[in-house]
Amino acid sequence: MLLRFASAALLFLCALPAAAQQVRDARLELATPFTNNMILQRDATAPVWGWAVPGSEVTVTFAGQEKHAKADGSGKWMVKLDPLAASAKQREFAVSDNSGQKITLKGVLVGEVWFSSGQSNMV
Repeated sequence: MLLRFASAALLFLCALPAAAQQVRDARLELATPFTNNMILQRDATAPVWGWAVPGSEVTVTFAGQEKHAKADGSGKWMVKLDPLAASAKQREFAVSDNSGQKITLKGVLVGEVWFSSGQSNMV
């Protein structure tokens, strides 16, 4: 009896990751770097990626550009926005798929992106 219970529990635990992946595949999702109030680097191609239902068409719209991609068998997709000129104007960044799902990011700017690090007395 204990062996049957252990076998059933092990089978259930092995099936959980597959079920979780199916739930993830059911929605349009952007990768972590893409959020409200983000800044895209000016004068550079900007890759945008995420996940969707496998085989679905994804459209990214920003600053007058509209790019299309098709989600692969695992649901991954990526588009590359053409280089953009610097702008202090806050814009909307929209991602949608052919099932009607849509993600809209607000306050997106284009400009210089700098990273710095150093000592605590760095000015």
